[in-house]
Amino acid sequence: MHERVMWCAGGKIIVLDRYSVMPPFLLPSGHAVAGLGGEIDLAAVYEVTVMLDDAIAAAGAGVILDLGEVTFIDASGLGVLVRAHHRSCRLPAGLRLAAVPSHAVRLLGITGLDHYLLVFPTVRAAVGGGFGQQTRGDYSASAGRPRETL
Repeated sequence: MHERVMWCAGGKIIVLDRYSVMPPFLLPSGHAVAGLGGEIDLAAVYEVTVMLDDAIAAAGAGVILDLGEVTFIDASGLGVLVRAHHRSCRLPAGLRLAAVPSHAVRLLGITGLDHYLLVFPTVRAAVGGGFGQQTRGDYSASAGRPRETL
């Protein structure tokens, strides 16, 4: 697997074949913001896990994961999100998913993870707080209320 490195305002973006990982950067609010793109599957698990561990370690308030560029996510990708949810529970805001594509929102609903993971329409909304809401097709009966702990 060949690594291409690109630069953005928040730091470098690592592009590995079919997926990209944007390392976390801190907001003044204490939230660590990171991003994913492309196909989040078994091939991406290691790099995504390392990036999320770094984000959790750096965050003071919570972790916001921008999934706006994700084109595919499978069970191993969902597993990484569940692990990050568990590890971020010590943070006041925990893990918040932002800009989740409709195909991923639907998958969260089918698997029941929409009862545990907070989903926001944008990174700005995730920083703003609340309990999250489904925004691209409400596949959850629990949208807009506190989520349970896995």
